[in-house]
Amino acid sequence: MTIKVYIAASSREVGRVREAQRMVAERGWTLTLDWLTPMMVLIEHGLGDSDLSRDDQAHAALQDAEAIDRADVLWLLAPRELTKGAWWEHGYAYGTDTQIVTSGGCPSIFVALSDRVTETDEEAVEYMATMAAEYRRRRPA
Repeated sequence: MTIKVYIAASSREVGRVREAQRMVAERGWTLTLDWLTPMMVLIEHGLGDSDLSRDDQAHAALQDAEAIDRADVLWLLAPRELTKGAWWEHGYAYGTDTQIVTSGGCPSIFVALSDRVTETDEEAVEYMATMAAEYRRRRPA
């Protein structure tokens, strides 16, 4: 049994997000949405999500929400860079009772609403591995 993971993070932390995606894939888990790739296309053209039409913004936001709905866990890479989306995603996951694992330490009061907080991204992956093992025990293939 694999777990399904949504990674919430700042698009300004490309290397960190890509490393998190690699760790998810390496474990054989499912990434519910790679939102970074289309964001990188915008960035390469000197654009951001605020440059999208309202319809395109709504479509992207709905894709994010649907991907969180499909996830067993939202992994928040506690933002070291400015982000609005990651915090919205964290709040949405909390409101839908999705498990939240936050890594990287962050002084925000909202991090306290996470199911698990770790200092490092690697520790978060280890915790999610225990979640995956527990899922396997409860739902054998």
